[in-house]
Amino acid sequence: MDLIPYTGEAPERQQHLRPDMVQGVMITMLAEDETRLNLLSKIGYWFADRPEVSLIDHGVTDKQGLRYIVLEWNGYDVDPLFLAILDEEALIEDYTVYTREG
Repeated sequence: MDLIPYTGEAPERQQHLRPDMVQGVMITMLAEDETRLNLLSKIGYWFADRPEVSLIDHGVTDKQGLRYIVLEWNGYDVDPLFLAILDEEALIEDYTVYTREG
């Protein structure tokens, strides 16, 4: 999978949420576990210097057996560049962005 390398710097267009708010993204993919784990490794590298980004969960869905990854941004909107990568990457079946109180 050839995703665009992430620099680790917050994009200028990333907006702050209220400090008690969290925005997250749930990503689903049609892939084997090895591919999901490779993507997790890349995501870990991209966001290593971003303490506001947390890996919440990853695994396999119960009904359709899709691989999933859940990430959250504490106090920030999900990076628009990251969402653009998800839009273009064929491996990603679907994703959804949500906002909740932290």
